[in-house]
Amino acid sequence: MRFNDFKIVEGMLGKPTDDKYIPAINSILAGPTAEIPVGKSGEKGVLIPEPGQQISTRKDKIKGTINGTEVEVLVSTLFKSDEIKMANGGTVSSKESYSIKPSDIFADERFPATNVFNEVINNPKLQEQEIGKLIIEMAKEIKAGTNPSFKDKPEEFKTAIRDYAGEYLGVLALLRGTANFATRKEWLQHLGVKSLDSIYINFPQQSNFALGDSIGSFENAETGNMILISSKGGKMGAPPSLNSLKIPDNLLGSNRYAAEVDFVQTMQGASAVDQPFKGINKLFEYAPDSINETIKQILPLTDQDQTDLIALMDRSYSKNDWKQLPEKFHPLITLISKTFSRFADTATPGGLIHYIITKDIMNAVNDRNAMPEFESLGREILQKNFIQIFARPKGTELGFDVLWPNVELATGKVKLYSKASANDPKKAKMSFSVTD
Repeated sequence: MRFNDFKIVEGMLGKPTDDKYIPAINSILAGPTAEIPVGKSGEKGVLIPEPGQQISTRKDKIKGTINGTEVEVLVSTLFKSDEIKMANGGTVSSKESYSIKPSDIFADERFPATNVFNEVINNPKLQEQEIGKLIIEMAKEIKAGTNPSFKDKPEEFKTAIRDYAGEYLGVLALLRGTANFATRKEWLQHLGVKSLDSIYINFPQQSNFALGDSIGSFENAETGNMILISSKGGKMGAPPSLNSLKIPDNLLGSNRYAAEVDFVQTMQGASAVDQPFKGINKLFEYAPDSINETIKQILPLTDQDQTDLIALMDRSYSKNDWKQLPEKFHPLITLISKTFSRFADTATPGGLIHYIITKDIMNAVNDRNAMPEFESLGREILQKNFIQIFARPKGTELGFDVLWPNVELATGKVKLYSKASANDPKKAKMSFSVTD
């Protein structure tokens, strides 16, 4: 795929950072799994940089992806995260050091949703911590009917409050009616209630749900209808695995979703290492015109092709050994010729092809209509028992947005997502994102 086949978005975000952080950023870029928040407070998403890059000034740009979209982001717009501060030799209080997660402060039991405010405000675990006392004050502000103040909180607390306390503060905002929730009325009808006063809630010690980051659930005691609560800090948060998109029996025989179900099940049944190979073959079967022309010339991939590519993912190879790929794959390397120097030397020949094909699958499904009902399928699965609450700094406050994916209401953008790396193609399977 030619570089300009990808969607390029320039990230002109935030305010300049200090040049003293340039060595720290280079240190992070040199690592095997770099992830860098973008924006003044990380609210613009997480940049997954292309490998092999280094910067020298804050006016430089880093190429990579945010939410699966190719971007070029100015160094001056990067969020000075704890990781950057620590790489620069500073000291920070990691968000992991605070006992403020739902599993830290709630007992693993069902209780009426109307009790959640008292469970937070009177929580002894929060009362004994400086950060906890601030969270209690934020809960009181929500109870009073306003978004809680956030800009005035100590910088070392903000990430933990947003990502961890935001999980239940968002629930409080939903209960109080202050969260931005455009489809609240329709969602209540789906849940089978007129208000949340009769609903029970549970924050388990460990996630018991397929969507790995779900932190609790609402339950209508009369009907047994349960809604999982997922919480995200910022724009998107960590996308769940595609394997957690469980296809219910009633959709397995659906004519509308036949191709999408087959594609998703193929991807779910594959391993991280062979998922793009099996996935591109399935796209070639259903939507060959959605595939990059150069890639299409080598399809379908045979079992022997896949065996050869996996063998060339061995760590004994480097990216410069790409000519050892079977000759049929050589044209694919031309698709990354302009960016080849930015791939780390630890990238393997098989890893390069893995990366190229993964990117094309994402572009085919997300941008080229390869699976036209993929988003609707995701919505129809998620609308049955899932809502997502986003905790997001808004001006001086911490705001909350609630998303209920729904087919009829056309809510929720469901996209394929990947942290594919030519260095370590065996690390992770493809994910999906749900954004508003």
